[in-house]
Amino acid sequence: MKSLPQNALIKVASFNLYPINRVSTTIEKYGEWNVGLVNQETMGDITNFEDVDNMEIIRYIGRPTESHQLTQGIWRTWSLSGSECVDLKKSILNDTIVLRVEGPKELRVGRTKQMMQWDIGYGKYGFGLSYRPRLELTYTIEPTVATLYPKSIHTVSKTEVTDDVITAGFDEKGNKIYSTFKFNLSSLPPYNDTMITKAYFELNSTKIYIKDDIRFHLEFVDENIDKSYRDITNREVIQNVGYDVSANELKNNQTQYFMFDSFSEIILNEKLKNKSDIAFVLKPTSATKIIKDKTVSWEANNTALCPKLIIEHIPKRRLPVEQVTNAQLVMENGKIKVTWNNPKDPDFTGAKIIKNAYRKPLSAQDGQKLYAGVDEYTLDDFGATDIDKYYAIFTYDDVPNYSEPIILEYKAK
Repeated sequence: MKSLPQNALIKVASFNLYPINRVSTTIEKYGEWNVGLVNQETMGDITNFEDVDNMEIIRYIGRPTESHQLTQGIWRTWSLSGSECVDLKKSILNDTIVLRVEGPKELRVGRTKQMMQWDIGYGKYGFGLSYRPRLELTYTIEPTVATLYPKSIHTVSKTEVTDDVITAGFDEKGNKIYSTFKFNLSSLPPYNDTMITKAYFELNSTKIYIKDDIRFHLEFVDENIDKSYRDITNREVIQNVGYDVSANELKNNQTQYFMFDSFSEIILNEKLKNKSDIAFVLKPTSATKIIKDKTVSWEANNTALCPKLIIEHIPKRRLPVEQVTNAQLVMENGKIKVTWNNPKDPDFTGAKIIKNAYRKPLSAQDGQKLYAGVDEYTLDDFGATDIDKYYAIFTYDDVPNYSEPIILEYKAK
């Protein structure tokens, strides 16, 4: 588990085993197979049967696999729940996790054996490295929280524009009064190494005297919007932010949070690329046809209560590292050997070799995996030398972002 950061938050996890083909295992219709998290602090020798039999199991993970669910040649998956993911992280000791797979421990009368054999990726019956047992993890890390304050605030009515005041509603003639906010993203880390994962807008109301059915919407708009009433009313809306809020709700809850949805977060990430300004408009609406002289004000100057854009972000590289160099195929002891030179980029995590006998691999998953790691060669131990094929070498970082492949074509000799 060395590649898992110390502050990782595991979101999804699964343990996968491949029931091996062409072996004389016998599966009767009884019993179940479980996978347990082992307490490494109390366990003995994992190659000693008595020690393995007496291992302390912290908890079992995933749903049990019943005998009728086991079929040779079909992957079996144990998917972890949220609490199991937490315990999985806690059970890491010295960058290692130990799992125990156990099946039925007793034979029924008239049965001679009840056993499933799993592929370990090599050996007499192994299908290759891509069939090894695998623990698949999807994780994130604790985000950094940044609080941004508006660089400008305006209240825009049909007759005037007022700076540093937040008021929205309807004037004495029934025309809408808007408030606008502009923020700058320059204080956030560089786009190429940062991913915004969550964002929300905070507003605090101050004067609520109305009983009318007025609702307020926060809109994410183009940052080039002008302060004129005409431009505000003809604005281009990128996306509504969060749910609208009524004047009656503001009486009961002074603080309102407008949460960004996934589309708004994508746009916010794009805005980060140029460290550009971003703008918002607070718009009033009502189901009543005519409402006059009804407004709501929000705090604009008190640091604790003024508008805030709260952004959570994590360090995450967006672009892949450089490709490998000097890639070539050579024959060594009757086997095909792939060699290359790794890039010197400090974010380089490894190189992944994919083999495909039918076409040039289009992605890092398009074919049979031969190797992934920091070495600069690998042998195709199971590859036939009398068949044409393609090898693709991808570099990757810890995200992982995969580079464009270096393609090597092997011609049968």
